[in-house]
Amino acid sequence: MQELAIILSSLAGAATAAAVRGRPSARIPRIGASARVRGRLGALRAEADVLTKTIARLHQGGHGLDGVQRDRLLARYQHRLGDALAEAERLEQAGRHPDLGPVGDGLITLMDQKLSGLDARLRELSSRLAGERARAPGPAPRA
Repeated sequence: MQELAIILSSLAGAATAAAVRGRPSARIPRIGASARVRGRLGALRAEADVLTKTIARLHQGGHGLDGVQRDRLLARYQHRLGDALAEAERLEQAGRHPDLGPVGDGLITLMDQKLSGLDARLRELSSRLAGERARAPGPAPRA
């Protein structure tokens, strides 16, 4: 009976892997994320899916495991599921805001220089305007 459960679990895992591979990966960020990051993200999602189904099967029981063994497996699988989901979230965040490397650093430096130039020009115009207001005669006294 245990052999049958193991065989069925293996077949279910293989079917899940095939279904995950065949499913379009629309949720995986494309822009900015490297192929390596997208691949790791897909693997983490597949692992999370398999772990979720395994945890559900363990909750259903009937696999010939005693309570202690089942609880140990549940704790291990739930811990790994949490780790996989946290890493997937971190990779998704990194994929949304990619590092542009030296090109990005150069763009930021250029923007800082331009903004500094604009600030200097605005200060110059403000001081010129304040000087003109100080020199301008006030309103003529009324008679």
